[in-house]
This record gives sequence, structure tokens and C-alpha cells, in this order.
Amino acid sequence: MEGFSDPSSPSVEAQSEPIQPNQPLAAEMPAAPASQDLTENQPPSAARLPPPTDPSPAPASAAGESSPASAPDESFAASSPPPDEQLRTMQMTLAALASDEFVFRADKAPDPFKPFIEPADSPTPHSGTTGNNDDEEAPPEPSRPLTPLQKMTLAEIEAGLRAITWSEYGRRAIIEDSTGKGYIVAMGTPAGDRNGVISQIFNDRLVIQQENWDRQAKRMITLDSVVKLKKRESN
Repeated sequence: MEGFSDPSSPSVEAQSEPIQPNQPLAAEMPAAPASQDLTENQPPSAARLPPPTDPSPAPASAAGESSPASAPDESFAASSPPPDEQLRTMQMTLAALASDEFVFRADKAPDPFKPFIEPADSPTPHSGTTGNNDDEEAPPEPSRPLTPLQKMTLAEIEAGLRAITWSEYGRRAIIEDSTGKGYIVAMGTPAGDRNGVISQIFNDRLVIQQENWDRQAKRMITLDSVVKLKKRESN
């Protein structure tokens, strides 16, 4: 029933009495020994830090002694230009690049008309051994390669002239050399040992233009020489 209490049952206050702990309080705990390492209570990052170094400079060495690490490299100092000269060169280069003036020197420019291959020197005039002035002023010998017809004289051409033909394509002549080999020639064919050229072909003769040396004018002049076709006697 409400409001009735049994005196034989324990009271509520007696049941709510706090229980005393068996371990002592923090104030009564024993203190840590003084010899314990303090790094155990520090964070891991602080324990791995290196010991501090002394920033004071190293003591100077004795007089007359120098450290090998502080000695300058003499080979590098000898190869590198002085700072003033290098600065002067750099300033001159920058000034030349920034300048708007342009000077053209023709003597320094290459000649655009000069050939890459220089021609061979022209042969000197043939000098005779007899001491005659006419031989000393002889014409220079040609240095170009010659064909078999250009090596033949007028007498050899006349002796080797075998026939002259003509058709709608023009006139042709047959010249035979000393070996029996024949050549068909036309107008403009080089022939003769004096830089000759066949200029005209007739029914019975050839006209060959050749260069001859004029001793008085001391130059080459062109002359026409006639080579006649010999008629063969019939048996």
C-alpha cells in the first residue's frame, strides 16, 4: 500500500551508499623515478629529430696553413675569362644586335659570278730551241681532245677523200684515214689539224676553214683551204 513502509526492510538510503574502490587515488599514486627517459612521453616525431648543431664557425687554423677545401681551383680560374672582359664582350654583342644600322662591305661578300670550278691555265706559247723569233711567237697548241679527222693534215684529207654525194638531205663526203676506216662528213664537221671545220661541200671539192697564226698581228686568223676530189682512172 502506498505510504506504508516496512521497518524490517532496508532503507533506500542504505542501499545507495557508494562503494569504496580498492585502488588508491591519483594523488596517492607513487611518483615516477627521476632516471626514467623523458623521450617515452614525447611524440614519435620529436624523438627522431637530430641533435642540434653548433652554428658557431669552426676555429681558424694556425697561421700559414690553409684548408684544402677553401683553396680556389687554379685551372678553372685560368680558363675562364676575367669578369670585366666577359661583361664587355656581352655588352658589345647586345649593342650590335640592338643597332638599326647596317653596313654592306662588297669586299667581304662572295662573288656570285665566280665559278666553283676554275678553268685550267692556258698553255704558254711553244718556244723554239733555235733562237728564232718566229718560233718563239708560235701559236699555243690546243689542249682539248682531238678526233681522228682533227689529227689529219690537209694533204691526208685530200688523199683520203673518196666520194662526194648529194640528196634532198644535203651533201655528204666520205673521208678515209690511213688505217682504212671511213668517216661520213657534212658541213660543220671538224676536220684538219689546225682547228678546221668543213664550211662548204661542192661536187668535186671541199672547203675547210682553218686557223693560222699571223706573226705580224700575233693572233689567229681564219683562212679557207680547198681539198679537191681526185678522179680515179678507169681501166
